[in-house]
Amino acid sequence: MRSIPAGMRSIPAGTRPIPAGTRPIPADDVKPVGTAVPGGTARGEVAFVLLVIEAAAGAVAALGMVVLMGGPLPAVVPLAGSAAQVALAAFVLRGRCWAWGVTLAMHIVFVFAFAVNGVLGLLPQVDMTVTVTGLLTRLALPVALICLSVLELARPRTTAVAG
Repeated sequence: MRSIPAGMRSIPAGTRPIPAGTRPIPADDVKPVGTAVPGGTARGEVAFVLLVIEAAAGAVAALGMVVLMGGPLPAVVPLAGSAAQVALAAFVLRGRCWAWGVTLAMHIVFVFAFAVNGVLGLLPQVDMTVTVTGLLTRLALPVALICLSVLELARPRTTAVAG
């Protein structure tokens, strides 16, 4: 049986000593998930990451257009869309209600466009190739963001009372 060192016998059960050269983290410095930004929520943090991933995929696609088209002009609009999406992600992270509404509307349009493209792809004259990347960026991410937006917009809001 192992003996307890003399210096540790007075430590209460369930605690452990702080190693030398370190300091405990004050309770004011510890923030739970969802409070990294004032007014933000955990859903906002997840939506921020998904929106930035979606914007990055759009930026990579725009850079591919530069290579294939031979000039930067065709990539201006997609890159502007990616920049706008990153800005929207920042507002979603801060918990702005209007940003959640814009995110919801934008992704409903994305899913509707994916469905229309799928139906048009059934025509013999139109060719649409469905890839795993396309399913993730054009269907799975928008559906996840729609769900997050609906849940966040349905969340009861607290209002500050002047007093």
